[in-house]
Amino acid sequence: MSSRHPERSVAALISVAVLNACGSGDAARCLSSDRGEVCADDSNGSVTFSGSGLDPDSEVVVNHPELGDSSFVVGRDGTFEPNGGGFLAFVAGTMITFTVTAVDADGVPIEGEIVVTS
Repeated sequence: MSSRHPERSVAALISVAVLNACGSGDAARCLSSDRGEVCADDSNGSVTFSGSGLDPDSEVVVNHPELGDSSFVVGRDGTFEPNGGGFLAFVAGTMITFTVTAVDADGVPIEGEIVVTS
């Protein structure tokens, strides 16, 4: 992914934090910057991703080692929701690790892992 602000160095980037209970539900796990976030919500039996404060028309990539990449285009309002799409959890109690790559509205990369337990 390319940033719209190439003058920003990696050292100057805001660190990304994994937060509990962010996003829309208590079961959400999020990666966030000062401006944006990408969240995984596992409250309804599947893992559903959403985001806000992201770079409009950019791409969010969610990777699972066994399922591969899923790409989502961020809307003009800086949000995305996959409209019913999700990653199904097949075995209760299974830890699932997703790698997420996105860019917030300030051009700061949001990258890291979100771990949920089904």
